[in-house]
This record gives sequence, structure tokens and C-alpha cells, in this order.
Amino acid sequence: MKTITHVLKDPSGLHARIASTITAEANRWKSNVTIVTRGVRSNATDMMGLMLLDVREGERIEIVVEGEDEDRAAKAFEGLVIGL
Repeated sequence: MKTITHVLKDPSGLHARIASTITAEANRWKSNVTIVTRGVRSNATDMMGLMLLDVREGERIEIVVEGEDEDRAAKAFEGLVIGL
């Protein structure tokens, strides 16, 4: 299991474009990818679930990656979150 911690910088929070980007990246991997914030979890392949997390600017998220390709998937997500 790999965990990436990130503080959301986008003033609009985790909006549809970001959720779509996360979902598309999660669908590329065999590993399970979960987004966690304030103790609430959502599968990263579920765009509506991500939106319902209601993550706002300045809030911390954890991206948890578990599975056979977790090392490569975690590296991809580390690169992805730089712009969030």
C-alpha cells in the first residue's frame, strides 16, 4: 500500500475537472485507488463519489493506492497532484 498526502490548492476545491482527471488516472491502473479526506473515503474511479467528498481549498487528501502496480500508479498520482 502506498499513500500520497496532498493539500488541495485550487480555489474551487475538488471540482468536476479535477475529479474527472483523478478518475481517468485511476482507471489506467489495476490497483485500487481511494481518496480519503476528513475520515471519508471514495473510490477514485467514482467521479460522483469524489465530488461528494466536498474537498475545499486548503484541505488535505490522502490518495491510497493498493495492488499489483501500486508503485507505478503512486508515482503517476504524485505527478498528477502537483497541479491540484
